[in-house]
Parts: sequence; structure tokens; C-alpha cells
Amino acid sequence: MGTDAADIDGDGWSDVFITHLDLEHARLYRNLSDGFFEDATFAAKLGYATFRHSGFGTLFIDYDNDGARDIFMANGHILDNIELYHAETRYAETKLLYRNNGRGAFDNVSDKLGPDLQVPRVSRGAAMADVDNDGDLDVLVSNNGQAPQLFLNEGGAGNHWLEVALIGARSNRDGVGARVKVVSATWSRHDERKGGRSYQSLTMGD
Repeated sequence: MGTDAADIDGDGWSDVFITHLDLEHARLYRNLSDGFFEDATFAAKLGYATFRHSGFGTLFIDYDNDGARDIFMANGHILDNIELYHAETRYAETKLLYRNNGRGAFDNVSDKLGPDLQVPRVSRGAAMADVDNDGDLDVLVSNNGQAPQLFLNEGGAGNHWLEVALIGARSNRDGVGARVKVVSATWSRHDERKGGRSYQSLTMGD
């Protein structure tokens, strides 16, 4: 289904998040920096709310500009009559957004960021960019048989932000694979330019 990779804890190594169909928890794999990954799904408090969702487009996104990567999920089942088989599952589903609390876990804030995220849709791809150039990241979601949705972030620009344009000098014009490290007095953050991510989703911006 959907997948994305980013450094969620500031150790310089990319961790991985993968979504699944309903009755299968979305999974977070923490990079142990020694060639192995650890399933940190339940330690990070991510498993429970994803159990009835079928995740497709997913993004590591710092929606509140606090320097920590949060998780966005666009959801929707593949069967329009799924309720005949799984009575508590729906074809059209709400979006999920988890805030990285900086203590190794994520808080489900899906119902705290406006009513539009809670409108059920049969969602598929998701991409992010600062489309209105106001300093915070917005999200575009494609929906199956329905109009796409553009979610403008109206509250994430309270903190400072930095935009970096990566341009290859010879080949690889988009700078795919380039790594950026930002260091402050109290923390450091790493990111890598990706050429694509998630389910049927190109990278609008990182």
C-alpha cells in the first residue's frame, strides 16, 4: 500500500512507515543504524487507530513546523461492499494525522485540525508542498471516483521555516538522493530528496 521514509527521531537514519488494508495495522519500522529495523508500531502508539482503515497515500510531514516529522494517511477501502464482510469497516474513510510528540510516540490529532479531514472519501494518492508559499506544508489527495482534495495548512507557519532548492549541476537535475542536515543549538534534523513516495504519488515538495 502506501510507504514513506524519514528520520523521525533526529539520529540521521531514515525510518519507514507502511500502510495496509483494514484488519492489518499500519507499521512503523525504526532504523537501528546497524542494517536492521525494529517494529516500533505499538511503542509509538500508531497501531490502534489504523486497524479499521485501509491506507494508501501516506506522508511524513512536519505540519506544525516544530522540527519533528508527523504522519499523514489518506484512506479508503478497495471493495465498495466491504461492510458485507467486515461490518465495522467502511468503503469511504476519514484521513488520519498523527503528531510526533518528540518522545518516541505519535498522538492522533485527526479530529483536532478542522472538519474536512473527517469527511469520508475513497482516497488514494497523497502529495505535499507549500502551494501557497506561506511557510507550511499543504496536502493534495486524489480520490477514487471523486474530486481531489487540497488541504491548505492554515496553522502551521507559527514557527520559523527554511526552503532549500536542490538542483543537480550535471545530471539528476532534481537532486534526488541529496541529503540535507539542519543544525540548531538544541537539535539537528536530516532529510533526503526523494523522487517519489507512497501510492501513485509524485513528490511535489519535501
